[in-house]
Amino acid sequence: MNGKQEQLLKYLTKQDGPCTSAQLAKCIDVSVRSVKNYISQINEEAGVQIIMSSRSGYTVNRPLAKVHLMKVQSDPPQDFLQRKSALYRMFLLDHTNSLQIQDICDELCISEPTLRSEITRLNKLNKAYGTEFCFEKDQLVLKGPERSIRKMFSLTIYADLDEHYFGYQQVQKEFIGIDLQQMVPTIKRIFETRNYYINEFSLFSFVLHISILLERIMKNNYLDQTPIIDMDLEEKEMIDELCSYLEKQYQVRITSNEEQELYMLFRSYVNVASHQDEERLKRMAGTKILSFVNSIVQDVEQRYYISLSETTFIYPFALHVKNLIFRAKHGKTLVNPLSDSIISNQPIVFDIALFISTRIMNEFHITVNADEISFISMHIGGELERIRQNQKRLKTVLLCPDYMDLETQLINRLLIEFSNEINIVMVAHHFEEIDDKRIDLIISTYERMPTVQCECVCISCFLKNKDQILIRESIEKARSNMTNRVLIKHFHDFFEEDGFFLLPKIQPQPATKEELVQYICEHLRKKEYVDQNFTEHVFSRELAAPTAFGSVAIPHSIELDSYKTCITVVLSKDGFLWGSSRVHVILLMAISKFGYEEFTQIYEALVNIFSQDQAVQAIAQCQDFSSFQKMLLSMVK
Repeated sequence: MNGKQEQLLKYLTKQDGPCTSAQLAKCIDVSVRSVKNYISQINEEAGVQIIMSSRSGYTVNRPLAKVHLMKVQSDPPQDFLQRKSALYRMFLLDHTNSLQIQDICDELCISEPTLRSEITRLNKLNKAYGTEFCFEKDQLVLKGPERSIRKMFSLTIYADLDEHYFGYQQVQKEFIGIDLQQMVPTIKRIFETRNYYINEFSLFSFVLHISILLERIMKNNYLDQTPIIDMDLEEKEMIDELCSYLEKQYQVRITSNEEQELYMLFRSYVNVASHQDEERLKRMAGTKILSFVNSIVQDVEQRYYISLSETTFIYPFALHVKNLIFRAKHGKTLVNPLSDSIISNQPIVFDIALFISTRIMNEFHITVNADEISFISMHIGGELERIRQNQKRLKTVLLCPDYMDLETQLINRLLIEFSNEINIVMVAHHFEEIDDKRIDLIISTYERMPTVQCECVCISCFLKNKDQILIRESIEKARSNMTNRVLIKHFHDFFEEDGFFLLPKIQPQPATKEELVQYICEHLRKKEYVDQNFTEHVFSRELAAPTAFGSVAIPHSIELDSYKTCITVVLSKDGFLWGSSRVHVILLMAISKFGYEEFTQIYEALVNIFSQDQAVQAIAQCQDFSSFQKMLLSMVK
């Protein structure tokens, strides 16, 4: 959006009524024809009708205009890391593999020679993705295998998520009159005393929706219609207890409609343990809405390279869409107190939500405002966070007989006790149903098990204390196996042959750890993996506390400030003086925030290896990169 277009949009947002094209042309000092072109271009760029035309003139959808202005008015990126992130987002948000060079330069506020220089550096880092940027005539083209491009885009989206955004502290700031410190444990107690499971992030979403519900009720805004859903006795007892707590604690009246709303939230977020519950959610959402949501999920995957296909997303989101349509058709709206924060802090997530809301508006002929779009953002952000958390959990199969509802009871107990460590991806009744190559852990109630490739633990049907101890021991073993697999898979992403050195072959030979660190950092700077401040940050970390333990030193920066995550290896057969320690292995780690999560798993595997003196001595004998690789990987198989 150019300056005149921005001026036109700002002017319209300040007007109380329609403006004619002649009035707008005079205001921004252009022709009437230019005004019409600008309006068309603004709407096309936004992907939604921000400016609407009528016989009286032009009017603007203020919330959407505000969103669009915020997106286009952000400060230009100031350094290589910011430009790298911005460039990835440009390709992602435009859903393309090629962009005009001049458009990129204008967006990043840099010259074409600077862009070409930055792309040269960027392509060195892109080897980890298997992708490459190429200049072809007036275009910059992104090339590489489709899977690699999707991985790069997915990592861009995850990097866009603020680690602390989906937290109770942020919500508490917005809902001052609601005591989340008391509410959260109360809700968990109500569910867990009846053996119902809700994971931490679903609990966050549930609490957030309750906070919004309470704030609306406190301002005397009640639902006037909610679908009536039959509750079974145990679930009704939970909802009644929750309503009683909210009414007593906040001096409000929970109407039958609000009670039904709470029940819908409950069914959306509490673990769905049986087929019957899943069928109930399907009936609640309706076939038309579910079919529409599934088509949206497919479109999102094609455009943004992320999958939202899990039932944990689809059913709650379908219920949300159903309620959204109802609110829009009956003139009701929800105010999202986090809307501005989402728009400014989560631009990619908000862009996905804007795409979905456009689909909803076109399909159901309704208007979706910025607050409702922000709620859609929260569903998407929540699912991305769930995916990210599940990637850290062990893929687990429960193997038990289908007898007297045993599996349901056992699942609930396991999830209540181990929800942060395991993700139960399957319940099997016979071993033949299991593909042990695709999972991390089998929990079995059968006493005898055939030999399997993954970790396996046999327990009783009643999950006694000794069973819980056995499971925790198996989780530790399975997690160690998982981190080892990550090291094997990503070895060449983090270790490079020209990043392998032997002492005393380095010339001139460093006499102190400071000289050795200076040598390695200069090597990384020449490869354009780090900037000139990296060396200082490594020394700052070393001054804070020595990074040597035993015969190994792991120097690193105090910041996640490298352009590429990599590990430089220095081996010394005779030992090298590192402060008061003599070390045989030095691993200088340069860490980028984009590869941080995978790196933490690799780091854990390396610590496990190098905490063993025998392993350190064996690796210190390696005379070249090939033998180092072979020796290291042999220790994690």
